[in-house]
Amino acid sequence: MRRFSTIFCGYIPRECDRVAHELASYAIRQRNTCTWSDQLPLWLLECNQADIRAYF
Repeated sequence: MRRFSTIFCGYIPRECDRVAHELASYAIRQRNTCTWSDQLPLWLLECNQADIRAYF
């Protein structure tokens, strides 16, 4: 971390960052590399909408 001029760490409740939680859980279950180039899967878009609703 010495290469960074500024570091900020903040707490974000899981209810407001479900996308990160779901992606991490998904990655743990996968055995192969997964790439989305055009559209995200529906389950991830739904998580994003839930994050937006929880934040506002």
